[in-house]
Amino acid sequence: KHSVSGSIVDPTYLSLIGNQGLRDLVVAGLPGEGMPDWRDAGSDKPMTDKEVTDVVAWLGSHRVQFPGQPFPDSSPVPAEHPTKGN
Repeated sequence: KHSVSGSIVDPTYLSLIGNQGLRDLVVAGLPGEGMPDWRDAGSDKPMTDKEVTDVVAWLGSHRVQFPGQPFPDSSPVPAEHPTKGN
């Protein structure tokens, strides 16, 4: 039975993996999950070091600063606001 993995550009996944881990995935792939080995997986030529670096940079650009928090700029509202003149 083949399991389907989530997207490699999922912000939650990207928050959990560093650039070296992404580089390893781009180079070696995940054949059991349907991600090819880009070193020589039937393409005309393997990816160059610069191409791998560019793909890793593009993947890294999909990271979010605060994973799991859709509104990082909003601060919690205090339960009670102090009133002036008390």
